[in-house]
Amino acid sequence: MAKKAQLGYKKIEERLQSLKNNSLFADNIGYQLLYAFGKSERDIQRYKEGKGVLRTFDGLLFFMADR
Repeated sequence: MAKKAQLGYKKIEERLQSLKNNSLFADNIGYQLLYAFGKSERDIQRYKEGKGVLRTFDGLLFFMADR
């Protein structure tokens, strides 16, 4: 099983600040938020490939939490 990221609030704040400072395309903002809160770059790449537990519906990004 993959190791989950243990981010402190300062690291999350830094990642969110980078969102504010960069111009992003609207279709990537959901992925950037997931990264800011601890999802790995590899997980995000898998989601973009259609693998993992993310779903899209009419342009909306959904994260399906593990049960």
